[in-house]
Amino acid sequence: MFGSGGETSHERAVLGAGALSSTGARHRLSALSRFRQILGLEQERWFYWLPVLLSFGIGLYFYLPYEPDLALLVPVIPVILGLAFLLKRSMLSLLLLSSLLAISMGFGVAKLRTEYIRAPIILSGTGSVEVEGWIERIEKRSTGGYRVSMVPAKLGKYKPALIPKNIRIFVRLDEFHFSVGDYVATVAFLRPPPGPALPGGYDFARAAFYRQLGGVGFNTQPFVRGQPDLEPSIWFSIRLEFEKMRDMVGVRIKKHLDGQASAVAIALLTGRRDEISPDAKTALRHSGLAHILAISGLHMALMSGSVFWLIRAFLALLPGISLRWPIKKWSAVLAIFGALFYLSLSGGSAATQRAFLMVCLLYVAVLLDRPALSLRNVAIAALIILVFWPESMLNIGFQMSFAAVTALIAFYESWNAWFTRSVDNVWRFSLSGKIFYFFAGIALTTIVAGLAIAPLSAYHFGREAGYSLLANLLALPIFSFVTMPMALVSLLAMPLGFEAVPLQLMGWGVEVILAIAAWVSNLPGAVLYIAAVPQYAAILVGVGALWLMIWRRPWRYLGLIIIGAGLAFFGGGIRPDIHVSDNGRTIAVRNTQAGDGSFLLSAPKGSMRSYALARWLEKDGDARPPKIAARGLSFKCDASGCVTSVKNMVVAYARSVSSLKDDCQRADILIARFEVSADCPRPRLIIDRTATLLLGAHAVYIDGDQLVVDSVEGRRARRPWSRR
Repeated sequence: MFGSGGETSHERAVLGAGALSSTGARHRLSALSRFRQILGLEQERWFYWLPVLLSFGIGLYFYLPYEPDLALLVPVIPVILGLAFLLKRSMLSLLLLSSLLAISMGFGVAKLRTEYIRAPIILSGTGSVEVEGWIERIEKRSTGGYRVSMVPAKLGKYKPALIPKNIRIFVRLDEFHFSVGDYVATVAFLRPPPGPALPGGYDFARAAFYRQLGGVGFNTQPFVRGQPDLEPSIWFSIRLEFEKMRDMVGVRIKKHLDGQASAVAIALLTGRRDEISPDAKTALRHSGLAHILAISGLHMALMSGSVFWLIRAFLALLPGISLRWPIKKWSAVLAIFGALFYLSLSGGSAATQRAFLMVCLLYVAVLLDRPALSLRNVAIAALIILVFWPESMLNIGFQMSFAAVTALIAFYESWNAWFTRSVDNVWRFSLSGKIFYFFAGIALTTIVAGLAIAPLSAYHFGREAGYSLLANLLALPIFSFVTMPMALVSLLAMPLGFEAVPLQLMGWGVEVILAIAAWVSNLPGAVLYIAAVPQYAAILVGVGALWLMIWRRPWRYLGLIIIGAGLAFFGGGIRPDIHVSDNGRTIAVRNTQAGDGSFLLSAPKGSMRSYALARWLEKDGDARPPKIAARGLSFKCDASGCVTSVKNMVVAYARSVSSLKDDCQRADILIARFEVSADCPRPRLIIDRTATLLLGAHAVYIDGDQLVVDSVEGRRARRPWSRR
């Protein structure tokens, strides 16, 4: 027979290689088939990736260094259609085309939202300008003064088409004798909403753009009452009525409570947190209890859940109704209206809107006899928010709330199945079992939610609360069973004037929570500081976490490898050697040696109140308060400026023109509050008033003899919210 017996060694080698090649091909085919098989088994989870892919498209839009034209999406549809005809029709090709379409949709909705929301912005400082308009919101600051939000009708000599839709004015007064809805006139200095304090930092100007906030500043003359030429729109009038209601609720709370109990109670019911003292905010943040101040899922669930429970309990006492009608669904409908009222009363922040959507989906599921808490509901809520408010994807609250909710539901899907299967039913429904499950639930919820948001907290804030579990175990039972239920009872009692007792009980709960926060925040190691988390590391952790939470089969644990790869880069980012603020009035250099041999930022005296310096230290993971970093120990200063050195380079900080003669002869890097003429040959780098006006805040990296300069506007490039 052919091939039997006398093959040469060369022929045997060729045959062997062919066999190996065939085996390798079979292995590859087997691996691909296995991948398809697992993917097919996870088909019910495919939908959960839709908001993720939409987010990728939105992120691509915001990442571009220029404002794209919507026409860029026109070729996408023919490309997808072409691929649909060219690719073999299979599950993988379907997923590929669907993913491309979802990413394109994300890009498109972000662009459409930008064009829809686009409104006039003040492009530069106005100087003193006459302002007339309606007061929309008044917020008292805990540090003194008031922040007044206005809808301007007239703005100096600006044409109506160029007047911003909203402006914000800071008023330096102990008492402000005007109310929401008043038409007032004043003279103010306005400027564009400020950009990030450092390249890649939080962009207030972008957030302001999507809120149609076109200018911020302060008044230079007192407010006086004016007479409008036109009446406000019906929608604006409705908003004003809710603002007046919030003011009324705040007044009633202050009548029965005082101090920080009053400030926190107002925050929980109306969303206004400006009267909470910096010490109380710090204690809550460092103890891991700051989430109770943000009206989000927990508050909305407790408030609407209390409405649901009270109505259902009352109807259950009426056998003629409870035995004949679906009182559970009636209660769900009324709970939705209760959630809507709480949304309106609390100011309707982005976090509260997300919570409202989630709660509505929960009660709609009750009406449809479907599971109330599921990843599908989370995905639907995320889709609604991303389609209508795509900028929310960049919002810290959006990221944290959805990370926590997704992690909790994914965890409890597995936990409840295991607990039901493994624990005796008699004990599980006994009093001791219910008590154990309640406290175990608080502990597990805190641990899971804490792990889910920890990378985001490290990336955005550079710190973690070390005893968050302890603080939440102590505080959440009081918050859940005393503070929020009494908040609801207080609201129901206010029209009748009977709110005193429930408000006092609510205040007692708040005081206990604040005491817990103060005690926990003062424990050794209460705050863990993390420096310079690169963006790619945070993205890796996010993708790995989604892979772990969305899939159900064992391949989900590949997400742990991706998370580990991202965590390996935490704290490994390169930190700037020099920071310069967007107005050139604050600088910091990295030349103060710490005990571990690393170098910390140092700023000249007079910078302790600088917002920019606080953000630089925060991004550094530096625990020092600004007043410590701003001692100016590494600077030699006089009335005209300061001099220091970093990495063998002389850095001069000129406050007045009189210092230029010396600075231009000795400095390698010159930073000036004013414009520097071309006749300054010595410095290798000059950052003056012109540079900060055009490019915003600067960060300088020194690598040997090389200087690398990064700037805010260099990162943002030409976008509707940028200076250029």
